[in-house]
Amino acid sequence: MTHADEHARNIDRETPIRALVRGAAAGLAASLVLSSLSRVLPGLWNERGKANGGKPPLPADPEDPQQVLRWQTESQSPAAFRPPPEAEAPGRSGTAPGITPVGALTIPQGPGPEGLAEQFAFKVAAGVFEQDITHQIRPIGLATHLAYGSAWGALYGILQASYRLPAESFGALYGLVVYSVGPALLVPAMKIMRPPREEPPERTSLLIVGHLVYGVTVAQVFRALHRPRD
Repeated sequence: MTHADEHARNIDRETPIRALVRGAAAGLAASLVLSSLSRVLPGLWNERGKANGGKPPLPADPEDPQQVLRWQTESQSPAAFRPPPEAEAPGRSGTAPGITPVGALTIPQGPGPEGLAEQFAFKVAAGVFEQDITHQIRPIGLATHLAYGSAWGALYGILQASYRLPAESFGALYGLVVYSVGPALLVPAMKIMRPPREEPPERTSLLIVGHLVYGVTVAQVFRALHRPRD
């Protein structure tokens, strides 16, 4: 390697902190793009407007406890996750149901990915900190969504700066990883939405496409923000 090549390589080298910040900015931009896309394709995140509120058909026999419990579980009804009366902690009978983790399933869900972020934030606030954030749910949900997207972008920045992978293909693959960890695994585990196998195929396809858009956008913005050091 010539001295000129070594000099050019040193100029183009980026510190981990700069890569992390640039990735976080790219993740923030991609999150905003994903929010805008969800307004154009409402079925990307929410099930509002569908027959029966997007829930499975009502039980054939409403007097059959097993059928009712199955419907409650499949529709994510709070009753399916509420402990029996004898299992409730003493002294909590007067607690408002809205500040329990299952209460997140009953609050009005906002549009786009912020709606899922709202339910996530509500569950964490109620279950971990025993705080009711109902009146601040919209800004907190938006902040949670943007912080989540920025965190994934920051990780992308570290990986891309370390390995210099092809931006387009790695961005798309990265979007699939984000989908696999979020909507396909963690979000259903928190009872915020159903697992992919129980979702309509059209909605699952839209979610995958949305995350592909997120990953590609992160890659493009990350590359556009690159400024070689002097």
